[in-house]
Amino acid sequence: MANCNICNKEIEEGYICVDCARIQRQQTGQPTTPKAPVTS
Repeated sequence: MANCNICNKEIEEGYICVDCARIQRQQTGQPTTPKAPVTS
């Protein structure tokens, strides 16, 4: 058993739980469903 590095919830494996992983992914700007690429 492991614990989430962020919320310390018990998880099966890895470093963070699914909820925190989803939040992290949103914060880093990588949407789960890619839309039109941003060109600047």
